[in-house]
Amino acid sequence: MLATAPPRGDAAPLELTVAALCRLDEALVARVREGRELTRIALWAVTLTVGCGALYGFVFGLWRAPEQALYAAVKLPLLLLLIVAASAVINGFLALLLRARIGVMQGLVAILLSMSVAAVMLAAFAPVALLFVCGVPGPGHPTATPAELYRTAEYVLLFHTVVIGACGVAGNLRLLRLLDRLAPAPGIARRVFGSWLLVDGLVGTQLSWILRPFLCKPTLEPEFVRKDALAGNFFEELARILGPWLAKPEVVWPVLVGGGVLVAVAVILKRKPVLLEESTTARAGGPYRSAGLQRRP
Repeated sequence: MLATAPPRGDAAPLELTVAALCRLDEALVARVREGRELTRIALWAVTLTVGCGALYGFVFGLWRAPEQALYAAVKLPLLLLLIVAASAVINGFLALLLRARIGVMQGLVAILLSMSVAAVMLAAFAPVALLFVCGVPGPGHPTATPAELYRTAEYVLLFHTVVIGACGVAGNLRLLRLLDRLAPAPGIARRVFGSWLLVDGLVGTQLSWILRPFLCKPTLEPEFVRKDALAGNFFEELARILGPWLAKPEVVWPVLVGGGVLVAVAVILKRKPVLLEESTTARAGGPYRSAGLQRRP
Protein backbone atom coordinates (compact mmCIF):
# COMPACT_ATOMS: atom_id res chain seq x y z
CA MET A 1 0.00 0.00 0.00
CA LEU A 2 1.58 3.23 -1.17
CA ALA A 3 0.28 6.78 -1.14
CA THR A 4 2.53 9.80 -1.68
CA ALA A 5 1.53 13.36 -0.90
CA PRO A 6 3.01 16.29 -2.86
CA PRO A 7 5.80 18.08 -0.97
CA ARG A 8 5.01 21.35 0.76
CA GLY A 9 7.83 23.84 0.35
CA ASP A 10 11.06 22.19 1.43
CA ALA A 11 9.26 19.47 3.42
CA ALA A 12 9.97 15.85 2.53
CA PRO A 13 7.15 14.08 0.65
CA LEU A 14 4.87 11.92 2.76
CA GLU A 15 4.97 8.24 1.83
CA LEU A 16 2.30 6.16 3.50
CA THR A 17 3.88 2.73 3.35
CA VAL A 18 4.33 -0.09 5.83
CA ALA A 19 8.08 0.53 5.79
CA ALA A 20 7.61 4.23 6.58
CA LEU A 21 5.22 3.30 9.40
CA CYS A 22 7.58 0.80 11.00
CA ARG A 23 10.53 3.20 10.68
CA LEU A 24 8.48 6.23 11.76
CA ASP A 25 9.92 8.30 8.93
CA GLU A 26 10.53 11.96 9.70
CA ALA A 27 8.03 13.05 7.04
CA LEU A 28 5.28 11.09 8.81
CA VAL A 29 6.26 12.31 12.28
CA ALA A 30 6.49 15.91 11.05
CA ARG A 31 2.92 15.80 9.70
CA VAL A 32 1.62 14.54 13.04
CA ARG A 33 3.67 17.10 14.99
CA GLU A 34 2.47 20.00 12.83
CA GLY A 35 -1.13 18.74 12.62
CA ARG A 36 -1.08 18.47 8.82
CA GLU A 37 -2.82 15.78 6.75
CA LEU A 38 -4.04 14.08 9.92
CA THR A 39 -7.31 12.92 8.37
CA ARG A 40 -5.51 11.29 5.47
CA ILE A 41 -3.01 9.58 7.77
CA ALA A 42 -5.82 8.40 10.05
CA LEU A 43 -7.83 6.90 7.17
CA TRP A 44 -4.74 5.09 5.91
CA ALA A 45 -4.01 3.73 9.40
CA VAL A 46 -7.63 2.57 9.78
CA THR A 47 -7.48 0.79 6.41
CA LEU A 48 -4.25 -0.94 7.38
CA THR A 49 -5.62 -1.95 10.78
CA VAL A 50 -8.83 -3.36 9.31
CA GLY A 51 -7.12 -5.35 6.58
CA CYS A 52 -4.30 -6.81 8.67
CA GLY A 53 -6.46 -7.34 11.74
CA ALA A 54 -9.10 -9.18 9.72
CA LEU A 55 -6.45 -11.52 8.32
CA TYR A 56 -5.24 -12.59 11.74
CA GLY A 57 -8.77 -12.64 13.12
CA PHE A 58 -9.77 -15.17 10.47
CA VAL A 59 -6.91 -17.45 11.53
CA PHE A 60 -7.84 -16.87 15.18
CA GLY A 61 -11.32 -18.33 14.82
CA LEU A 62 -10.50 -20.93 12.19
CA TRP A 63 -9.74 -23.69 14.71
CA ARG A 64 -13.37 -23.74 15.86
CA ALA A 65 -15.16 -23.42 12.50
CA PRO A 66 -15.08 -21.35 9.29
CA GLU A 67 -18.10 -19.45 10.57
CA GLN A 68 -16.27 -18.48 13.74
CA ALA A 69 -13.29 -17.46 11.60
CA LEU A 70 -15.48 -14.97 9.73
CA TYR A 71 -16.84 -13.62 13.01
CA ALA A 72 -13.34 -13.16 14.43
CA ALA A 73 -12.17 -11.52 11.18
CA VAL A 74 -14.76 -8.82 11.80
CA LYS A 75 -14.36 -8.53 15.56
CA LEU A 76 -10.57 -8.29 15.93
CA PRO A 77 -10.10 -5.11 13.83
CA LEU A 78 -13.34 -3.80 15.32
CA LEU A 79 -11.86 -4.27 18.79
CA LEU A 80 -8.68 -2.39 17.88
CA LEU A 81 -10.61 0.55 16.40
CA LEU A 82 -13.11 0.68 19.27
CA ILE A 83 -10.23 0.96 21.74
CA VAL A 84 -8.92 3.98 19.85
CA ALA A 85 -12.35 5.60 19.51
CA ALA A 86 -13.40 5.03 23.13
CA SER A 87 -10.18 6.42 24.61
CA ALA A 88 -9.43 9.22 22.11
CA VAL A 89 -10.97 12.08 24.09
CA ILE A 90 -9.62 11.14 27.52
CA ASN A 91 -6.17 10.47 26.04
CA GLY A 92 -6.20 13.88 24.38
CA PHE A 93 -7.07 15.63 27.65
CA LEU A 94 -4.43 13.65 29.53
CA ALA A 95 -1.83 14.81 27.03
CA LEU A 96 -2.93 18.41 27.52
CA LEU A 97 -2.87 18.08 31.32
CA LEU A 98 0.63 16.63 31.17
CA ARG A 99 1.78 19.55 28.97
CA ALA A 100 2.71 17.35 26.05
CA ARG A 101 1.46 19.88 23.46
CA ILE A 102 -0.34 17.04 21.68
CA GLY A 103 -3.91 17.78 20.61
CA VAL A 104 -6.81 15.33 20.65
CA MET A 105 -6.58 14.65 16.91
CA GLN A 106 -2.81 14.28 17.06
CA GLY A 107 -3.15 11.80 19.93
CA LEU A 108 -5.81 9.89 18.02
CA VAL A 109 -3.54 9.58 14.99
CA ALA A 110 -0.56 8.56 17.14
CA ILE A 111 -2.52 5.71 18.75
CA LEU A 112 -3.94 4.68 15.38
CA LEU A 113 -0.41 4.41 14.03
CA SER A 114 0.62 2.21 16.94
CA MET A 115 -2.44 0.00 16.35
CA SER A 116 -1.43 -0.22 12.69
CA VAL A 117 2.02 -1.46 13.68
CA ALA A 118 0.45 -4.13 15.90
CA ALA A 119 -1.96 -5.14 13.10
CA VAL A 120 0.86 -5.42 10.56
CA MET A 121 2.80 -7.64 12.99
CA LEU A 122 -0.30 -9.80 13.44
CA ALA A 123 -0.67 -10.18 9.69
CA ALA A 124 2.97 -11.23 9.48
CA PHE A 125 2.33 -13.87 12.16
CA ALA A 126 -0.80 -15.17 10.40
CA PRO A 127 0.97 -17.90 8.34
CA VAL A 128 2.70 -19.21 11.47
CA ALA A 129 -0.59 -19.20 13.38
CA LEU A 130 -2.30 -20.99 10.49
CA LEU A 131 0.31 -23.76 10.55
CA PHE A 132 -0.16 -24.10 14.30
CA VAL A 133 -3.95 -24.26 14.05
CA CYS A 134 -3.84 -26.82 11.23
CA GLY A 135 -1.43 -28.99 13.20
CA VAL A 136 -3.67 -29.57 16.24
CA PRO A 137 -6.90 -31.59 16.40
CA GLY A 138 -10.04 -29.51 15.92
CA PRO A 139 -13.69 -30.07 16.83
CA GLY A 140 -14.19 -32.19 13.70
CA HIS A 141 -11.38 -34.61 14.51
CA PRO A 142 -12.76 -38.19 14.49
CA THR A 143 -10.72 -39.58 17.41
CA ALA A 144 -10.37 -36.56 19.71
CA THR A 145 -12.24 -36.83 23.00
CA PRO A 146 -14.14 -33.85 24.50
CA ALA A 147 -11.45 -33.49 27.19
CA GLU A 148 -8.70 -33.42 24.58
CA LEU A 149 -10.60 -30.84 22.51
CA TYR A 150 -11.14 -28.61 25.54
CA ARG A 151 -7.45 -28.81 26.45
CA THR A 152 -6.47 -28.08 22.84
CA ALA A 153 -8.79 -25.05 22.83
CA GLU A 154 -6.93 -23.71 25.86
CA TYR A 155 -3.57 -24.19 24.12
CA VAL A 156 -4.81 -22.49 20.95
CA LEU A 157 -6.22 -19.57 22.94
CA LEU A 158 -2.95 -19.26 24.87
CA PHE A 159 -0.97 -19.23 21.63
CA HIS A 160 -3.11 -16.46 20.12
CA THR A 161 -3.00 -14.48 23.38
CA VAL A 162 0.81 -14.58 23.43
CA VAL A 163 1.04 -13.56 19.76
CA ILE A 164 -1.41 -10.67 20.16
CA GLY A 165 0.34 -9.56 23.35
CA ALA A 166 3.75 -9.57 21.66
CA CYS A 167 2.42 -7.58 18.70
CA GLY A 168 0.76 -5.15 21.12
CA VAL A 169 4.10 -4.62 22.84
CA ALA A 170 5.70 -3.87 19.46
CA GLY A 171 2.97 -1.33 18.69
CA ASN A 172 3.37 0.34 22.08
CA LEU A 173 7.14 0.60 21.64
CA ARG A 174 6.54 2.43 18.38
CA LEU A 175 4.04 4.68 20.18
CA LEU A 176 6.64 5.51 22.84
CA ARG A 177 9.20 6.31 20.16
CA LEU A 178 6.66 8.55 18.41
CA LEU A 179 5.78 10.37 21.64
CA ASP A 180 9.48 10.96 22.29
CA ARG A 181 9.57 12.89 19.02
CA LEU A 182 6.28 14.74 19.58
CA ALA A 183 6.49 15.78 23.23
CA PRO A 184 8.74 18.65 24.41
CA ALA A 185 10.76 16.40 26.76
CA PRO A 186 11.36 12.65 27.18
CA GLY A 187 9.96 12.70 30.71
CA ILE A 188 6.68 14.18 29.50
CA ALA A 189 6.53 11.61 26.70
CA ARG A 190 6.87 8.77 29.18
CA ARG A 191 4.21 10.15 31.49
CA VAL A 192 1.81 10.51 28.58
CA PHE A 193 2.66 7.02 27.38
CA GLY A 194 2.03 5.56 30.84
CA SER A 195 -1.35 7.28 31.18
CA TRP A 196 -2.42 6.23 27.68
CA LEU A 197 -1.29 2.67 28.30
CA LEU A 198 -3.38 2.49 31.47
CA VAL A 199 -6.50 3.91 29.81
CA ASP A 200 -6.21 1.77 26.68
CA GLY A 201 -5.54 -1.32 28.79
CA LEU A 202 -8.67 -0.81 30.89
CA VAL A 203 -10.80 -0.03 27.85
CA GLY A 204 -9.35 -2.89 25.80
CA THR A 205 -9.90 -5.58 28.44
CA GLN A 206 -13.56 -4.65 28.90
CA LEU A 207 -14.24 -4.34 25.17
CA SER A 208 -12.64 -7.72 24.52
CA TRP A 209 -14.91 -9.15 27.22
CA ILE A 210 -17.99 -7.69 25.54
CA LEU A 211 -16.99 -8.90 22.07
CA ARG A 212 -16.16 -12.45 23.17
CA PRO A 213 -15.88 -15.18 21.97
CA PHE A 214 -13.09 -14.89 19.43
CA LEU A 215 -12.24 -18.59 19.47
CA CYS A 216 -15.40 -20.19 20.95
CA LYS A 217 -15.33 -23.29 23.10
CA PRO A 218 -15.68 -26.64 21.30
CA THR A 219 -18.82 -27.42 23.31
CA LEU A 220 -20.61 -24.25 22.11
CA GLU A 221 -21.95 -23.29 18.71
CA PRO A 222 -20.11 -20.52 16.83
CA GLU A 223 -21.58 -17.10 17.61
CA PHE A 224 -20.75 -13.46 16.95
CA VAL A 225 -21.30 -12.27 20.51
CA ARG A 226 -22.79 -13.98 23.51
CA LYS A 227 -26.32 -13.23 24.61
CA ASP A 228 -24.99 -12.22 28.04
CA ALA A 229 -22.19 -10.08 26.57
CA LEU A 230 -22.90 -7.18 28.96
CA ALA A 231 -23.17 -9.39 32.04
CA GLY A 232 -20.17 -9.13 34.36
CA ASN A 233 -16.78 -7.82 33.33
CA PHE A 234 -13.23 -8.92 32.66
CA PHE A 235 -11.99 -8.16 36.17
CA GLU A 236 -14.74 -10.18 37.86
CA GLU A 237 -13.84 -13.16 35.71
CA LEU A 238 -10.15 -12.68 36.49
CA ALA A 239 -10.90 -12.55 40.21
CA ARG A 240 -13.03 -15.71 39.91
CA ILE A 241 -10.18 -17.58 38.19
CA LEU A 242 -7.35 -16.32 40.40
CA GLY A 243 -9.31 -16.14 43.67
CA PRO A 244 -8.90 -19.77 44.79
CA TRP A 245 -5.25 -19.77 43.74
CA LEU A 246 -4.42 -16.52 45.58
CA ALA A 247 -6.29 -17.67 48.69
CA LYS A 248 -3.41 -20.03 49.49
CA PRO A 249 -0.92 -18.33 51.89
CA GLU A 250 1.99 -20.36 50.52
CA VAL A 251 1.35 -18.73 47.14
CA VAL A 252 0.44 -15.18 48.16
CA TRP A 253 3.43 -14.34 50.31
CA PRO A 254 6.14 -15.34 47.80
CA VAL A 255 4.31 -13.35 45.12
CA LEU A 256 4.04 -10.24 47.32
CA VAL A 257 7.65 -10.46 48.52
CA GLY A 258 8.97 -11.09 45.01
CA GLY A 259 6.94 -8.20 43.61
CA GLY A 260 8.18 -5.87 46.34
CA VAL A 261 11.80 -6.82 45.67
CA LEU A 262 11.37 -6.20 41.93
CA VAL A 263 9.79 -2.78 42.56
CA ALA A 264 12.58 -1.82 44.98
CA VAL A 265 15.27 -2.89 42.51
CA ALA A 266 13.58 -0.94 39.69
CA VAL A 267 13.41 2.21 41.85
CA ILE A 268 17.06 1.91 42.88
CA LEU A 269 18.25 1.36 39.32
CA LYS A 270 16.21 4.30 38.07
CA ARG A 271 17.72 6.79 40.52
CA LYS A 272 20.65 8.82 39.25
CA PRO A 273 23.52 9.73 41.55
CA VAL A 274 23.75 13.47 42.22
CA LEU A 275 27.08 15.08 43.02
CA LEU A 276 27.22 17.23 46.16
CA GLU A 277 28.46 20.25 44.21
CA GLU A 278 25.58 20.02 41.73
CA SER A 279 23.00 19.59 44.51
CA THR A 280 24.35 22.67 46.34
CA THR A 281 24.30 24.72 43.15
CA ALA A 282 20.71 23.70 42.43
CA ARG A 283 19.51 24.65 45.93
CA ALA A 284 21.24 28.00 45.56
CA GLY A 285 19.32 28.73 42.38
CA GLY A 286 22.18 27.81 40.03
CA PRO A 287 21.95 26.77 36.41
CA TYR A 288 20.70 23.25 37.23
CA ARG A 289 17.58 24.47 38.99
CA SER A 290 15.56 25.09 35.83
CA ALA A 291 17.36 22.81 33.42
CA GLY A 292 17.45 19.79 35.72
CA LEU A 293 20.50 18.17 37.33
CA GLN A 294 23.07 16.97 34.86
CA ARG A 295 25.39 14.12 35.54
CA ARG A 296 29.07 14.66 35.11
CA PRO A 297 31.01 12.21 33.00
